Amino acid sequence: MTPNDLICELVNEASALGEEAVPSELLAAIAMDANPLASLQESDRGNAFFAALHRDLPFTMRVGAGAPLQEDERSRWVSLLRWLLAQLRQWDSNADPRQEKLVAILVMAQAHDGDGALWRAVPADVFQNAALAARFEAFVSNFTMTFGARGIGPEPIWEREAVDRLLAVEGKCDWANMGDAWRPFQDLIHPSALQTQAVRFLSRADLARLAKAVVNVKQVAVAMMVAQILDTHHRLLLALASGNHFIEFSCAYVTLNGRRLRPTSLSGEASLFTRLLAKIAPDAMRWRGWMTVFNTYPVRYPALHPCLGEALASAPETAIDAYVNTIHLFPHPVSQADEGRRNVAVCLRAFRTRASADQRRLLWQRAHKRWLAWRFDAADNNTHLLAVSRSELDYAIVGFAMECLDSTAQTEALTEIGSWLRAMEYAWYKSEADIKSAWFRELSIFQPYAHAVQVGATTEDWLIETRVYCPSEVANNPYLKLRYPSG
Repeated sequence: MTPNDLICELVNEASALGEEAVPSELLAAIAMDANPLASLQESDRGNAFFAALHRDLPFTMRVGAGAPLQEDERSRWVSLLRWLLAQLRQWDSNADPRQEKLVAILVMAQAHDGDGALWRAVPADVFQNAALAARFEAFVSNFTMTFGARGIGPEPIWEREAVDRLLAVEGKCDWANMGDAWRPFQDLIHPSALQTQAVRFLSRADLARLAKAVVNVKQVAVAMMVAQILDTHHRLLLALASGNHFIEFSCAYVTLNGRRLRPTSLSGEASLFTRLLAKIAPDAMRWRGWMTVFNTYPVRYPALHPCLGEALASAPETAIDAYVNTIHLFPHPVSQADEGRRNVAVCLRAFRTRASADQRRLLWQRAHKRWLAWRFDAADNNTHLLAVSRSELDYAIVGFAMECLDSTAQTEALTEIGSWLRAMEYAWYKSEADIKSAWFRELSIFQPYAHAVQVGATTEDWLIETRVYCPSEVANNPYLKLRYPSG
């Protein structure tokens, strides 16, 4: 049994009628403090409250290390949790002028709320305390974040520059650069017990109240902190309920980055993330910023792509353009596996399944236009192709050939490339590398058209993996095969 499972079990037992036990050590420590709520938010003074609670529950550390929970210890623990549930139901500001009971609630909740376990287990009537919800809303609406130097020495130059950049990006609502500006700080935010428990309580008691509390947030650090406090489900619900652009972006960013590792799938929360993307897509400027952050390098966020594909199925034309144009294109030799290219294919499979024929053709055409203009980095004299290469847009190019060209046009495209390859032997190039690059560039362009013809006659997937197609002029010419080996 995990610690969170044990907490849920104990809370369930505490929900039944029975004896309550008062956390006397905790209440005594709080009573001795001149300003207990302020002290709770300072690490040293706040830790004294948690130490006092440990004296009320001295066996919890031993049990957490794997020792069995004795029957008398279990009874004591359940009785204390029963007191907590009673306070959650009964708390009123008029009866608690120094907020001592409120601090006790927060300390006990924080101590038992590993990864949100406490609030998942408490009875529903706990969330009906309007006075407690109103107080937590007031707390959340006043969240702010300041940056200061660590220690007593001067702040490092790089830290000051990072802070200045974040503040500048934040002030301009520059969504395209928000992710990079935030990255140096994403592991440095440690919310207090008050911040954590207020947000989690409201997320389950009254999501609309939480959305109202954060409506005026203009600091990305505050928005990110709120997003980090919540589990994925409630985080995405908040993003959907909120009209605050910082909250929406931060909820998406935290969801895709994860707490430790970037998730490969959103599982049951995928539909919520799809709805969030669909909500942002009509806002052309913000959508382009989001695509710059999340879509430029498709390998970074594998969990994004199924949701993105579904959202694109009904997205406006500006959103289709931003999706296609923000992907970073780079020639990938056939011999090298490319997860980013596969992630794009995951996105476009979901898109293809749900989009109308007109919407599909729109995306295929925009992708084909960009791909032809790029031509495997032909404009960069420093890019040399020494083998047949793939691109991130291959799936879309096969889609273009399948759904925007008839069989005659497909054949003409293949014939044109074959003729160009034959003519290459009679043209002049500056170097051996240049002629080989030109050859493999055209042969790379040949691949998705040829694959479309193959797919039309079979049930193969639209994404080419290891197969390399050659025009008959090349396949039947021993000299060309020897001079330009294509694998």
